[in-house]
Amino acid sequence: MISPRSVPTRSTDASFTGRFVAHESLILGAICLADMVSTAWLLQRGAAVEANAILRFYVELGIGWFIAAKTLLFVGPITVLELLRRRRPIFIARLLQTAIAGYVLVYVVMVARVNA
Repeated sequence: MISPRSVPTRSTDASFTGRFVAHESLILGAICLADMVSTAWLLQRGAAVEANAILRFYVELGIGWFIAAKTLLFVGPITVLELLRRRRPIFIARLLQTAIAGYVLVYVVMVARVNA
């Protein structure tokens, strides 16, 4: 988690609002990308199944459809949050931090559950 010192204290904090993309957005995007790449690789090898019912539909259509759907489902929301960050930087920073923690938690729980 980001230390309290790295979260801006005012919505006018130039070090936060001046960045093109928040560090939290980059971290969340990297986590999602790593999840997508590792899942696609495991699916291609027949070593995994997609646990998400919505994405499983796209896996059945083909790996390209899966990658397109997965990319849209994480790039879209991150883009919207980045646009909103200019108006509510502190709220969006905390929301992104919560999303990072939640994604990692759900990923670990699901991997443990599938492999149990």
